[in-house]
Amino acid sequence: MFLKERRKLKHMSDITDGLILFDNAQVVLFIGPRGNGKTEIAANIALNAKGKVVVVDLDVYKPYIRTRDIAPIYGYPARYPEGDLKYMDSPVIPGGISDLISEGKKIIFDLAGEETGTCPIGIYRDDIRKVPFKTVLVVNPFRANFTYEGLKTYMNTFNNKLERDFSISEIIPNINLAGALTPDDFIKGYNKFKNTVVKLEKKLAIPFIATEANVAPVVSKGVEYPILPIERHIFI
Repeated sequence: MFLKERRKLKHMSDITDGLILFDNAQVVLFIGPRGNGKTEIAANIALNAKGKVVVVDLDVYKPYIRTRDIAPIYGYPARYPEGDLKYMDSPVIPGGISDLISEGKKIIFDLAGEETGTCPIGIYRDDIRKVPFKTVLVVNPFRANFTYEGLKTYMNTFNNKLERDFSISEIIPNINLAGALTPDDFIKGYNKFKNTVVKLEKKLAIPFIATEANVAPVVSKGVEYPILPIERHIFI
């Protein structure tokens, strides 16, 4: 198999609510190039979890799409700078995160896609290391930057900036075309993803595949990983 074996499911291609992400972790760090769907996936998981997952907005560098913009609208738990600090064009770190970790909350850290995006993790490094955690890369195979060389360069850059135990261990393919995906498109994107990732020296586990909600039931039985249907909350 071209990737690390994931946890065996009773049904190999079940539709998932995304909470499988936390089967072996309390804290999940989302990284990935800008516009690949980190925030959208985090929002869907948090909404599906009905209050059991907190999204921490650490996209403090050039934050074009932020949890702080959509969490108040949909009402899922999130931490982000509030008041006059909400839209500052400078790094602002939300408070109370260490308490969430020590309380055992399931947390997704939504990090910026730029090279400096991992810097805020340093503040919570010691707290995160006290609990099971992992770093997950989110990619969209239809993005122009999704090539073997691009993916390899991105991973090397971030793994070099992260300490050894924070390095990328899993990858989520977010197969979407901004609401225009067809089942045939999904297969093309899925095959492109597989053919690209198989070339990587480091083998990454796949917790699930994210794709557009209208296509998910149609394609779920044709792949070997569970499918997370994505409802669009950022761009509607």
